[in-house]
Amino acid sequence: MNKLIKPLSVFALAVSMLLFAQQATAQKWVAGYVITKVRDTLQGEIKYKESTKFNIAVFKNEKGVIREYLPGEITGYGTADKYFYRDEDVSSNVFIIAMVQDTLSLIETNYLVKPAYNTTSSGYKVKYFIKLEDKAYLPLTRSGFVDDIVIYLADNKALCKKIQNKELGYKSLMAIVREYNEWAHNKKQ
Repeated sequence: MNKLIKPLSVFALAVSMLLFAQQATAQKWVAGYVITKVRDTLQGEIKYKESTKFNIAVFKNEKGVIREYLPGEITGYGTADKYFYRDEDVSSNVFIIAMVQDTLSLIETNYLVKPAYNTTSSGYKVKYFIKLEDKAYLPLTRSGFVDDIVIYLADNKALCKKIQNKELGYKSLMAIVREYNEWAHNKKQ
C-alpha cells in the first residue's frame, strides 16, 4: 500500500503544478474593439497578452467568434485604457501605442530581435518615438539621444539645457514629454 501512495502523491503534485502553471499563464479577455480598414468599429473582447500586443490582436466578437488580426489587416484595436494602431511612418508590420498623445506625443512599439551569430537568444525589444504635431517621428535610441532630442525640441531651450546637463535623459523620457507639453500649453495661453 505504501508503494502505491508515494507514486500517487507525486502524480497529484505534478497535476496540481501543471494546473497552476496553466492558470498563471492564461490570458484573460477584456472588453475591447477592433477598427477595420474601412473605419468600422467592431465591439467585443480582446485577449491581451503583453508579449504579443504589438504583433497580433486576438478578438472575440459579440457572437463569440474568435479571430486573430495582424497589423496589415486592421487599422487598430483597443480596450478602455489602451489603443494600438498601425502607422506607416513608424512601421507597417507592427502595432504602436501612443503612451502620450499631445503636442509632443510619445509612441512605443517593439520589434523582433533575431539571434545573433552563434547565439540562440531572440525576443522583442521596445522602441520609442516622439512626434511633434508639425514634424516627422523621431526614433529614440540611447546612443545619440541627447543630440537628437535637443535638435528636435530646440524651441524649448530650458528643457534642452536640462537634457544637455544630464538632469533628464533617456530613462526620464516620460518626464521630458510631460515638461515639454506643459511648456507648450503655457506658451499658447
